[in-house]
Amino acid sequence: MQNSRTSKCKIVIVITDGITWVTGTRQGEKSPETIRIAEGIKARHPDWNIYALGVGQAADSELKAIASSEENAVMLQDFDALGTVDLKPKCTALPPPGNCACDALFVIDGSCSVALADWNKVINFVDKIVVSSEIASTAFMMWNTFVDAPMTSLSANKMDTLKGIRALKKCHVYDPNADHPACCGTHTHEALPTAERLMRTSNSTCKMMFVITDGVTWVRLPGDFSQDTIRIGEEIKSRHPDWRIYSFGVGKANPAELTAIASKKENARALTDFEELKNINFTVECACQMSEWAEWSDCSKTCGDGQTIRQRTITFEGDGVCNSTQEVKQCNSATCKCEYTEWGDFDDCQCETSARIRRRSISKETALCDQAELTSSEPCLPVNCCVAGPWASWGNCSVECGGGVQKREREMIVQGNHSDQCPPANEEQPCNTRDCPCELTTWTPPQQCQCENSMQIRTREIIKETPDCGTKKLETSQPCVPKNCCVAEEWGPWSDCSVTCGGGERSRNRGMNVTGDHQNHCPSAKEIEECNIEVCPCELSEWTEFGKCRCESSQKTRTRKIVAFTADCEGKNTTETESCNPEGCCVALPWSQWQPCSVSCGGGARNRP
Repeated sequence: MQNSRTSKCKIVIVITDGITWVTGTRQGEKSPETIRIAEGIKARHPDWNIYALGVGQAADSELKAIASSEENAVMLQDFDALGTVDLKPKCTALPPPGNCACDALFVIDGSCSVALADWNKVINFVDKIVVSSEIASTAFMMWNTFVDAPMTSLSANKMDTLKGIRALKKCHVYDPNADHPACCGTHTHEALPTAERLMRTSNSTCKMMFVITDGVTWVRLPGDFSQDTIRIGEEIKSRHPDWRIYSFGVGKANPAELTAIASKKENARALTDFEELKNINFTVECACQMSEWAEWSDCSKTCGDGQTIRQRTITFEGDGVCNSTQEVKQCNSATCKCEYTEWGDFDDCQCETSARIRRRSISKETALCDQAELTSSEPCLPVNCCVAGPWASWGNCSVECGGGVQKREREMIVQGNHSDQCPPANEEQPCNTRDCPCELTTWTPPQQCQCENSMQIRTREIIKETPDCGTKKLETSQPCVPKNCCVAEEWGPWSDCSVTCGGGERSRNRGMNVTGDHQNHCPSAKEIEECNIEVCPCELSEWTEFGKCRCESSQKTRTRKIVAFTADCEGKNTTETESCNPEGCCVALPWSQWQPCSVSCGGGARNRP
């Protein structure tokens, strides 16, 4: 049953008239083994429809274990009752009739190396695929040089097609003296677009293309035409991801071309010779079937980029390569209108403008909302107002730098009794906010020339601290020629450490070049530092021989001594014991139980051996 690959609905009917039993060396009832095997088959194939029909002495437990459901196990009185059994298999996955077969295009290298020497091997391979597969119609295209006029055979009848392709045994002979430089070669890069156009004429949902060649793409013109084949092969796959494209290359065929042409890597086959074609088998499964698209749903929004959806269902899974069951597109992309609240009441009439204002807010924000639309005004006649005159010019700033204040004033014209509600008559604002320049002393005279770096320094100080002082230099130097100096030479190498461990010293020296009377001011000519500060290892003597085995403990002991004590000696063992078997010893066994007391009172004695 597992060899059935094309059908998605599998039915098994088991008919028996007895319980499982065996004669011979394995004599006896084997009903439990049948039940175990049947349960295993159902577990591995839950989609199979399995019926068990038993007559006479058949075991009910076996029938129920074999059947895929309890109602599929039927016990009959005799075989005449088989005619009354109504089996209703659940074949929900059967493909719709007439929509399962594939259309196939065979694109065959028309060079004489194929058409003359190996033509029958190629045709036998094609024959096997067409006859043994679910292929509705086939097309054949041979190419070599003149791909603008490919030889083709089109037929919906398999047998007629095979007769036609067997009659197409032709080839184009390579002529090195041909007038046109592109007359010869293997023009795979031109054959593939032609094959694509021919394949597009098929209305089948299942399309297969087989490309067979024995050479790399080449043309009698300058250029790498193999790269063109690779590019075109990748482009065809990207345009038709549902096509099943196979490529077969023999001999000098380019593996990179084969991989680029095939719809997936495992569909590209590099062969040693055409004889290997007979060992290649194909299983053509039915293509996935989809229902028609339903109508588009209502848009999710009335404006502002909504979405509409349409769906379809998978009517038959087929090979499982199904396209999307849902499509989404944008709708009502126009920007939504801004939504505002109702207008509020008008404010009091303003003295300055002789107008009154009402306001509203945004209830739903969109890109069309305008802040200017949140207020509305209308003219009015103010009463009891305090009207401000024009502002005077700004006065001088209070400071020249570092942030000061400048002021201005205006006159108020009071009407009625609203003098207490007049706007401010004075106004001030910051001014000269830039940082003040840093105040510094003048530079000091240059100091004495320094022997160490042949430089002389002069300095200055801050009189008044400001943020600007952070960028000012307070010290500067210039080159000079020192006099009466003591100049140290480079250090010599370090001496060996005074000890190998436990902390020692090492030193190095340097010479001094003394000029004038500054010998007493020379830097140090010798430098000392610690070395080998790690703890010295503990020095121990060798272990002595083990002593005599002790009767009391059944152990023997050996010792060693500390020759030179260091911190590393802490925790070092100087005694070591190991178990042994003593000889010539008197060893006491465990005590036995105490014996009864010699008297019941007044002080007695008891012993134990």
